[in-house]
Amino acid sequence: MTKNEFVKFFAKRINMPQDKTKEFVDAMLDAIVDAIKSGDKLLFSDFGTFYVSNRAKRKGRNPQTGKEITIPAFKLPAFRAGAPFKNALNEQPKKDVKETIKPKNIVISEELERFYKRGYTEETEPKQTKTNKKNTKTNKKNKK
Repeated sequence: MTKNEFVKFFAKRINMPQDKTKEFVDAMLDAIVDAIKSGDKLLFSDFGTFYVSNRAKRKGRNPQTGKEITIPAFKLPAFRAGAPFKNALNEQPKKDVKETIKPKNIVISEELERFYKRGYTEETEPKQTKTNKKNTKTNKKNKK
């Protein structure tokens, strides 16, 4: 997406004329450059951080002549994406709650089976019965 395409997209999104939106985008980009140029980090919560990365002086080779040269130190603009931004790019479909609640490879009573099929609410929570209490004690002994 080019800058002009972004301005058109953003103008439609915020319902403003394109010329005003272009001024806004230009002013925001200039402000980001000025903040980074002064050496500050610019943090946008839930989006990411703009900062300056310093590269040290180092030795290199001229690929045409093979002669050793010194590459001077320089500053490089950098951006580190925040976790919500990364997660938005890598969203995965949410699992069905019923699949995550029901334990696997455990023999359960008919009452608990009905509970898992209906889903959890305060009204549908199964009552602890004598059979369930005995099974709970037996399972605790088996784990040790």
